[in-house]
Amino acid sequence: MPQMTINGFTMDYDRFGSKDQPTVVLVHGITCDSSDWAAQGEHLQQNYDVIAVNLNGHGRSATCLERCTMNHYAEDIVAITGQLAVSPAVLVGHSMGSRVVLQAAVDRPDLFKSVVLVDGSRLADPESLKLAIADFQSKIESTGYGPFMKAFFEHTFFDDARTEIKNRVIDRAIHFEEVKGVTLFKEIMRWDANFCDIATDTLSLPVFAIQTTSIADDGSRIPLQLGQRNAWLGLLERKLKNLSITVIPGAGHFPMLDHPGLFNSRLEKILQTV
Repeated sequence: MPQMTINGFTMDYDRFGSKDQPTVVLVHGITCDSSDWAAQGEHLQQNYDVIAVNLNGHGRSATCLERCTMNHYAEDIVAITGQLAVSPAVLVGHSMGSRVVLQAAVDRPDLFKSVVLVDGSRLADPESLKLAIADFQSKIESTGYGPFMKAFFEHTFFDDARTEIKNRVIDRAIHFEEVKGVTLFKEIMRWDANFCDIATDTLSLPVFAIQTTSIADDGSRIPLQLGQRNAWLGLLERKLKNLSITVIPGAGHFPMLDHPGLFNSRLEKILQTV
């Protein structure tokens, strides 16, 4: 796995395809890593230069807790794209990664030609931020970090998910260092409250949302059906002038893992239009 020094810290990444092909940068979610995109890298490598990163504190990349923020992650994505891509890249971000790619595209729109948001969400706004963080902290203290992570990630899969994939994702989350996990969950809420509106108001690049789930009132994931909209998609529709939405019904929060064929076809169709 290749590595680079990005903003003073080692970042490793997977790379598929040819460097002279159009670049696609894949950004994982919280506690996750570049291996989540293996099926996409293998599928797209004939026609694209696919770069699947490991953000600071994930995979085998270095850990600097102070840089485990959405804004610093965006800086890192900008830096690695600027060094590796020969032309404007398509940015794809899953879950937490959807925040990262939005911020990166706002910071340096010249480096990117479109953004793909995979099952994004918004966990807090300015009015609910303090309550959201307090509620999260209360759950960690009452249940413990490991049980909280287990329950959280169990809800991201539905009944048709392959057991080995589900177990791998849950086990990885449970063993993700607590100080990093707690820091990042709170950081996601802070970005959602303080930067989400700014990013979606500012971004002028084409945005494609691939949505599979919605978050219920109790915090669990429920499948999104064709024609349905949730609060996140509603926000995108209000804010973004150049938005396309694709719903994959019945899929869980990790469609690139538990429905790779269907997800790949949707993603490739998007890439062919930009």
